[in-house]
Amino acid sequence: MSTNYTLAEGLPYLILYNLIFVLPLVVILALVAFRLNPERADVWRVRHRKVLRLAVGIAMILLGVLIFMGMFG
Repeated sequence: MSTNYTLAEGLPYLILYNLIFVLPLVVILALVAFRLNPERADVWRVRHRKVLRLAVGIAMILLGVLIFMGMFG
């Protein structure tokens, strides 16, 4: 990307990457650091599996639409 985009053009992609991939990892790390019970988290994940999958699916569709519309570069 560094050869195809300037800093101003590539920065939205970097921010998007961090929001999608890095921020969830930081949130999970913070929850574990503050003594989140893994068994309780797994029960919550299993209980809300359908809603989580729907949210991720909608987010991916919106991301695809934004990319095709040229919102990121």
